[in-house]
This record gives sequence, structure tokens and C-alpha cells, in this order.
Amino acid sequence: MTTVIDGKPIHELSDRELEREVEARRRARRKGGKSTGSSAARRPAPSADQVRKYLASLELEPGATKGEIDDQYLELLDKYDPERQSDPAKKKVAEELTAKLRDAYDGLKAYFASR
Repeated sequence: MTTVIDGKPIHELSDRELEREVEARRRARRKGGKSTGSSAARRPAPSADQVRKYLASLELEPGATKGEIDDQYLELLDKYDPERQSDPAKKKVAEELTAKLRDAYDGLKAYFASR
């Protein structure tokens, strides 16, 4: 049986896609959750208004490509990584922000999966 991630067999994934999957699984393990990978397949497709909000959360304009969304998501996750914050208040804000980024990214993945 071939492992499939985001609808692609694992041998067809780019290095960038593999990095994202590994990072998603690491974050899930750190939080004590199961490392089931992406949740876009289980999530209903968002409305057009939600897609615009998700893109704004990722600091992107409407019409952004899937590759641009992936790159921006990883860049923002790195920029606002809670583990890099020494101040507890800043760490809490960074955790909330990364949760919103993750929600926006998952919503956009569900949008692309439904098209």
C-alpha cells in the first residue's frame, strides 16, 4: 500500500511538501496529538468570504497560488514560532497567532482540495 498525502503518493511529493508534512507531524507530537498529517480532507470547503479572510490572515492577496500559500505559511510559522519567545506573554500571543495561521492554511487546503 502506498502512503498518500494531500491526494498524492509519497514518491510524487516535492521536497518542500515533504518538509511541510514532517513539520506538521512534529508539531502534532509536541502538542500530544496524533500525527495524522493534514486535515484538509476532513474539513468542508470554505466559502468565498472565508477564503478571502484566510488569505488575509496569511498576508496574501486573492488569487495567490497554492505554492505561494505554502511558502508564506511556512515563512510566517517560522517568523512567529512560539518556541523562539522568551517572554511568557509574547509566547502566548505567538501560540494564538500560529493557531490562526494553521486554521487559515488548513481552510485554504480544503478549498484547493474541493476544486
